[in-house]
Amino acid sequence: MENTVLFHAPSKTYNVAGLAAAFGVIPNHRLRADFKRASAGIMADINVFGYTGMLTAYKGCPEVEAWRSELISYVSGNMKLLRESVTKLDPLLRFRHRQEATYLAWLDSRLLEVELDQ
Repeated sequence: MENTVLFHAPSKTYNVAGLAAAFGVIPNHRLRADFKRASAGIMADINVFGYTGMLTAYKGCPEVEAWRSELISYVSGNMKLLRESVTKLDPLLRFRHRQEATYLAWLDSRLLEVELDQ
C-alpha cells in the first residue's frame, strides 16, 4: 500500500467529463509531493461546477443511484448483444471482454486472415 496511487473521476459513469473534476488518493507523502510538483501548471484546480457535479454523483441521492443502475443495465445489455453478434459474424472472431466496469469491448481478430489488394 505504500506505493499505491488511486485516481478517480465521475466523468465516465455520470457523463460529466466537461466538468473536469477528478481526485487522487496518494497516502505516501513523498509520492504526493512528487505528484504535486510534477503536475503544477499542468492540471487546473477544481472549479465550483466540477465540485458540485462530483458531490452530486457521489453523495448517494436516490435519483443519481437509480440513473447509475439503469446505465449499468443498459451497458450490460449492449455487451450481451455485441457478444451474440460477434459470435454469429465469424467463428474466428473472438469476443474478449472480462472487465465489468467499462463500455469498451476487446475483439480478438488474430485468427482471421485478411489479404489486402496492393
